[in-house]
Amino acid sequence: MLSAAQKILLTITNFLLIISALPAQNPDTLAKVELYEHALLQPDVLEFKVRVIRTSDLWDTWANGTFQFVFSDPTYPISPANLEIIRMYETDLDVGVMIGTDLPTDSYLINPHIVDGRIGVAVVGPEDYSIAMPVDTSIRIETFRIRSLDGSKLPEKVRWLRPVDYYQACAYKIREDSTVHGVSTWFSANDNIEMDLLPHTAVEYIDDDSDGPEMVVVNFIAFYGGAKQVQLSWKTLSEAYNKGFILERGMTSPFVQFDIEEIDYNVTVGRFDQPGTFQQELVGLGTRKPGREYKVQYDTVTYRDMIYGYRLSHYDFDDNLVIDAYDTLFIPHAVISAAGASPNPFSDDTEITYTVDDDCIISATVYDELGKKVIEVFNQETRYKGTYRFTLIMPEFASQGLYEVIFIATPIDDPTIELSQAVVKMQLIR
Repeated sequence: MLSAAQKILLTITNFLLIISALPAQNPDTLAKVELYEHALLQPDVLEFKVRVIRTSDLWDTWANGTFQFVFSDPTYPISPANLEIIRMYETDLDVGVMIGTDLPTDSYLINPHIVDGRIGVAVVGPEDYSIAMPVDTSIRIETFRIRSLDGSKLPEKVRWLRPVDYYQACAYKIREDSTVHGVSTWFSANDNIEMDLLPHTAVEYIDDDSDGPEMVVVNFIAFYGGAKQVQLSWKTLSEAYNKGFILERGMTSPFVQFDIEEIDYNVTVGRFDQPGTFQQELVGLGTRKPGREYKVQYDTVTYRDMIYGYRLSHYDFDDNLVIDAYDTLFIPHAVISAAGASPNPFSDDTEITYTVDDDCIISATVYDELGKKVIEVFNQETRYKGTYRFTLIMPEFASQGLYEVIFIATPIDDPTIELSQAVVKMQLIR
């Protein structure tokens, strides 16, 4: 039979077993603080952003925070001797200026800094609740850039320094005197309340675990602009570790089969890293999303009646050459590619349309079916590559029958090229 003391001990033991079997009480997550949009803009420049996301209705005004990071590569040394960090002034906070040793009382102060072993950001908020930053869903703290002072390549991301409950802090303001979240401590109005009041509340610090950036090039186009000049354009949806582009040109005959990748690209049109033509247009974005549109005008080729191939490549931050895209185009020998009349047959007038594939000097003359000149529409006029229209009005003396509009043209930059000719046959009905 159990003694009274044994019964009491058994009761306590059973109670503890019951308590231990209950599910653990998770603290309320008041906020998430997130690292996002990392971009290695250049090998020695890393950009990243920090934001606070409100996840609870228990607070609505952000007070201050202390955030500390290390690199994703733990072997990279962190020291004020080899790194600097700056703000990009992209913040949702009303940021003031610190004068002397006095902290701002009616705005926020953001202070990024490098110390041995870690990267830090301290944010001090205003004293009064009514001036502090109200938060609907989230606030962007700031965009930061870290630069290596010795030019060495930086890791691709920073991560939260752990343990987060020791190195990180995040606080909000209360608007009136009270206790909060079941904590027995009495808080006064406008106090800054630490969100990590464990075990009652917590903050989740989120690393940027998004996939690495991609180099995506679309719409690489070589367009013939006339006068043996080629316009080159392309668009990037995103760029990853792109120092800059290289444009190269090759040539082949239109009368042989060829593989676009096997053309001998033996002419450098332009490079991002060499002074000369198109250097500035070819500098890459480093790592950016979205990308941008690029345009180079004009590359001048040597010969007509040839196929020209263009190859677009870029150098990454490890000095690897990466081929991005190819395109080809034909430089025409003849000038006029199309001509027609509408309506045809016609009674008094008709619209003549003609297309020239190059800048040219062109003439147009109307002849009857016996070869007699009826109208000189224009003579030795300049036309640039494109499609043109004019209305042909037949004179009253012209009788019903067949007529021809004969176009004769030569390239504007090369009169030694044989004449290009087009004939439009028409029927006049009176």
